[in-house]
Amino acid sequence: MQRANFLITYDISDEKRLAKIAKAMEREAFRVQRSVYLYPDATIKEITSLLEKVTKLMHEQKDDLRVYKIKKGSIALQSGIDLDDPYVFLENLG
Repeated sequence: MQRANFLITYDISDEKRLAKIAKAMEREAFRVQRSVYLYPDATIKEITSLLEKVTKLMHEQKDDLRVYKIKKGSIALQSGIDLDDPYVFLENLG
């Protein structure tokens, strides 16, 4: 079964829907920013299942959801270990 990384972003117009969608996303994906999540190493079945749960909570005309498949090897996720210089790892991404 083929796996891929997915970046999921959304813009939700209602605060109650936003909170419900954020909870659903946090159960299965990693939050990168407020409305941006990474779902790593997922199968099509797994990402489809998550999106079905989330879209049931959304308002079709007022809300927006976007999913991007990230090509393996095209993204490097690291965290700064040195809090005085958290961007020291960027020089190694080239």
